[in-house]
Amino acid sequence: LTAFVGKTPKLKIYDRIVENVTDKQGALQFLDDLERSVDFISRVKKPTKEEWHDDDEIVENLTGLDAISDGGFYPILLAGSHDKFNDGEMKKLIELVVKLHFRAKTVCSVSFTEIEGLVVKVCSEIKRNTSYFLPEVINEMVAWSKYPSNDEFELKFKQLELNSSAKARYVLSQIEYSMAGGRSTQSWHIDPDIQIEHIMPKSIEGDWFNELQARSELNTAAEINDYHKRNLNKLGNLTLISPRANAIIQNDAYRKKLNGTGAYDGYRSDMAKMTSRLVDYQEWGQEQIEIRQGVFLLQAKNIWDLQNNN
Repeated sequence: LTAFVGKTPKLKIYDRIVENVTDKQGALQFLDDLERSVDFISRVKKPTKEEWHDDDEIVENLTGLDAISDGGFYPILLAGSHDKFNDGEMKKLIELVVKLHFRAKTVCSVSFTEIEGLVVKVCSEIKRNTSYFLPEVINEMVAWSKYPSNDEFELKFKQLELNSSAKARYVLSQIEYSMAGGRSTQSWHIDPDIQIEHIMPKSIEGDWFNELQARSELNTAAEINDYHKRNLNKLGNLTLISPRANAIIQNDAYRKKLNGTGAYDGYRSDMAKMTSRLVDYQEWGQEQIEIRQGVFLLQAKNIWDLQNNN
């Protein structure tokens, strides 16, 4: 209803349908449109290559949207799917929606109410304005009063924590592609089964506890545990790694993870650029995590800025 009729509060759904469906022909058309929409949303929520023309990029973006989103932007995709945009334009619209949600909601915590206002406006224009296409959608998004400024995005990104592996996989994959110069130049394909490695691990017993205990600013077990908690899910502490390598290194000390064991050659030899570049850090703690998050920010400023799409 948001996509095709307008903003509809939950308790007004029946009334809104009655307003718009006034005869048998209208009822049949409504049911046809509803069935078509359900099929599209199913493909959006559970994307497969077969249903999206073997396009890995679309599948990755939709999987990412499902991971980071509560569905607030889905009406825009639905509005665009009903013969408004061709396949190439829909691919771009999907990318725009994922990027905007990440920038505005995931990083900058814009409220759902504010997002809903933009969504309703864009859907209305897509439905009613015959000259409203992708350039106009982009302009609408960038001109949105709640579109986060670059300064706000940078500030919040530096503080970004992700405790969901699915969210982290989307974010780190986009940064990895950017580090490689784009998906088309990526020397290896990011497998859907790629895992998220916590460089400073979830468990800090043994070697990790001893390493942290050696820091002059950490004098008690409580201080060590607080330090660990503050840094564990920071984006700079996360990296991409294969399931096999992840199972091998587990909670190993940082230098062992970096230099490898008999079964794994270590971060320094990993196929992921963001992981192999950990060779730049000879030790690991809050300072290195913040520096690495700053390195990621250099990529993020280009990836998630919709003004680059104009």
